[in-house]
Amino acid sequence: MSALYASSPSDLVRTKTLMRHKARDNGRTPVQWTSTPPNAGFCPPDVTPWMRVNTDHITVNAEAQTVPGAPSVYHFWQRQLDLRRQHPEVFVYGRFGLVDEENTEVFSFVRTAESGERWFTVLNFTGGDAAWSPGEEALGKVQWVVGNYFEDGQKVAPQIDDGKVKLRPWEGLLGRVAV
Repeated sequence: MSALYASSPSDLVRTKTLMRHKARDNGRTPVQWTSTPPNAGFCPPDVTPWMRVNTDHITVNAEAQTVPGAPSVYHFWQRQLDLRRQHPEVFVYGRFGLVDEENTEVFSFVRTAESGERWFTVLNFTGGDAAWSPGEEALGKVQWVVGNYFEDGQKVAPQIDDGKVKLRPWEGLLGRVAV
């Protein structure tokens, strides 16, 4: 690039600035595979990655997410995918509908099969507590099946207060509506 702008240093600076703004490196970091310092398994310890590895790699890493039975986002989505394979009439072919669309903290939707079977997916996309409501009638009929705060074999039981499900930071829930 330097040769291209050899006669115009100001154009070179401007182009480099524009490229930095368009580069994807601003929105990503090296994958934290393990808790092993200094590079979290991203590259050998004697190699310096082009970007800094986040300091939270000690607790936030792929290895920690995949520990059998541990509550994690990884296990939440693994169970979601298992249910998708078991219930394709809902999760593959069912109708999709947003729920509580005005809620800016929680993304929620319902999948409905032709048979009437319905499942809610509720995702708190914030680092703080949030509340979600599908409506009083539906809430009383939901059997919560999967949550990322619950270990395998533990009953999924979110806190419900004033007709709203209280969600912890980054919490995800999947519930089946009893027909």
